[in-house]
Amino acid sequence: MSKTSIIDYKPEIDCLRAVAVFLVILFHFDLFIVKGGFIGVDVFFVISGYLITNLVIKDIRNNRFSFIEFCTRRIRRIIPALYSTIFIVIILCYFVLSPDHFNRITKSGISAATAYSNFFFWYEFGYFDYNKYFKPLLHTWSLSVELQFYIIWPIITFTIFKLFKKKIIFFVSLIFLLSLFLSTIFSERTTGYFYFTLFRLFEFAIGSIIYLIKDQVKIKSNDSYFFIGMLIIISSSVGFSEKSIFPGINALVPCVGAALILITGGKLIIFKEIFINRFFIFFGKISYSLYLVHWPLITLYKYIKLEPLHDLEKILLIFVTIIISFFTYQFIELPFRKKVNNRFIVSTKKMIIIFILSLLSIILISNYFVTTNKFTKLSQNKQNTIKKMKEEMKIIENFERDALIRVTKKNYFNNNYKPIKVLIWGDSHAGDLYNSLNINNEFSKLDLEFLSYDYFYCFKDVAIYEKITQFIKNFFKFPHNCKEKVKLFPPGYDVLKNSDIIILSSRWPKKINFDEIEKFVKNYNTNKIIIVGRKPRFFHIPTLYIKSDKDLNHLAYINHNPVVRNINEEIKKKTTNQNLIFFNIEDLICANKKCTVIDQNNLLVRDQDHWSYQGFIYYGKMLAKNKFLDIILDNSNLPR
Repeated sequence: MSKTSIIDYKPEIDCLRAVAVFLVILFHFDLFIVKGGFIGVDVFFVISGYLITNLVIKDIRNNRFSFIEFCTRRIRRIIPALYSTIFIVIILCYFVLSPDHFNRITKSGISAATAYSNFFFWYEFGYFDYNKYFKPLLHTWSLSVELQFYIIWPIITFTIFKLFKKKIIFFVSLIFLLSLFLSTIFSERTTGYFYFTLFRLFEFAIGSIIYLIKDQVKIKSNDSYFFIGMLIIISSSVGFSEKSIFPGINALVPCVGAALILITGGKLIIFKEIFINRFFIFFGKISYSLYLVHWPLITLYKYIKLEPLHDLEKILLIFVTIIISFFTYQFIELPFRKKVNNRFIVSTKKMIIIFILSLLSIILISNYFVTTNKFTKLSQNKQNTIKKMKEEMKIIENFERDALIRVTKKNYFNNNYKPIKVLIWGDSHAGDLYNSLNINNEFSKLDLEFLSYDYFYCFKDVAIYEKITQFIKNFFKFPHNCKEKVKLFPPGYDVLKNSDIIILSSRWPKKINFDEIEKFVKNYNTNKIIIVGRKPRFFHIPTLYIKSDKDLNHLAYINHNPVVRNINEEIKKKTTNQNLIFFNIEDLICANKKCTVIDQNNLLVRDQDHWSYQGFIYYGKMLAKNKFLDIILDNSNLPR
């Protein structure tokens, strides 16, 4: 290590890295109450903005800045450990994952290796869905954001510094404000924006601004501001959750905490020994490897076990993560970064050759494994079950399109022999319900139609943050996505007006405002409304079936998402208070410590929460058995 690098080394940054990575780990391992530990990634982005601006500005001032040299140093820092992780994870996944999930991991591996996994997962959003445990490389989205930042930020900084040397802080601040504004406006629209580099740029810009102003800022009580910064970060990790809108203004909170620590961390007195010590420095140095290793480890372990993890297992997995990360740091990270006599041990030429060969290896092994049909390794019985389910789904895959055509062409409710006109309105869950009632003879007296609508989540209770966001949008006269979707709902849908009864079904979120939903529906039809609760959400049922010979209905029960039960209880209270009819479909599927997802070797659920063709038949009969038809008839205002 050169004398310059020793002088430039800032231990407080490694200590902040340690805090950030452990918040992420505790969040992913679901330990303690760190429900918002993902904000550790935001802290990392602030640190990167600080360090990269530092490197670029110093090189420009010393007339030695080279974009190629800069990229080479970043490749040394990021690529060796990343490629090693991707390569090993793909090999392990071949032996662990089901065929469908393995095909996805190969694509995500190539996207991570070529620095666009944030876009890959953007298309697959979202980061907080229950499917995340089927994506062992999901966490690489943040590395792709970093790598994209490494490409654009030196160019931006170099250009601004050369053209407007004294105004660089002004232009960086403009970038900060623009990115924050766009992030605030758009982040609530879809969780996919969680991955978008432009909406994260303000976080890097905060770190950059801190570097640019650190010499001008004189703080008398560094320890006090350090404590406030740390308190903000810890509070964010506890106060935020998967339901919080990110990035947007929420992401600004931990970033401010990180900024305070970057300003004060090197000037501490009271907290110096507590914060800057060997323990934090050690974990800060291996933080990158910790980040890379922990997520594939827990996802693959959960996938193998197929049951919820105990806290002791999680703690042991963290210890295993630390051990693997230490060796990764020592034998993969350091050799590419270490210098002897001011020369890298692995020359740039060798590194580029290794980089190209590694990338080709990842692509080749991914393609080879995909062409090797894992499906044939299953028992014939399981092969037949999976094959039958997929073939039967083709029968009804176009039902939404056909229903939409009927509605738009006003060719709906055209069966005069079925006097009771029932509209099922909602998202894909409503589609499942429509198919189930339509297929089963028990409901043959109903004239059924389906109207697709994915925006009932727009009727959730508005939090303080969202009120602030809406104020900003109104001030700038910027369209509000949900309001526009509700306002622009086609009034020409006569199918609503001609319905004797309306059934609403959706993947309901928490804190839904059914009073607003009722007012919205009553604009079109004043007849009775039945609210169907949210269906249970499982670990991927075909995977449970493929991976285990245990009782599938019991496995489904112990792996189903408990949050859904709380949501349905909340819906029941709200609909009772508003005199709406509520039917809890979860009780129909899950009872007596089992969830019925297989019957006579027929899979009834085709993924996490959508029914198969056999599921339509089975659950339709269960709906009839549980007097769902009687509920419809009793509230249709028509003779039975």
